Amino acid sequence: AYQHRGIGSSLMVRGLEVLKDLLYDIVLVMGDEHFYSRFGFCANLAKKHIQSAYDGEHFMALELRPRCLAAQR
Repeated sequence: AYQHRGIGSSLMVRGLEVLKDLLYDIVLVMGDEHFYSRFGFCANLAKKHIQSAYDGEHFMALELRPRCLAAQR
């Protein structure tokens, strides 16, 4: 009943703001690529830089500090 009202998107935006304020570098999610890609999450970024048992378009990364994953290599 509460879907498609922007609640999840608002929570995502606020959550990412909090993580940036706490100085986190990256965020990883496992979920719907259409939803999370709207916030900048990318499966290719996760696949390229994160070793994980999870793979595919549902495992995504977002850099809160630009190019921080590339700097880890």
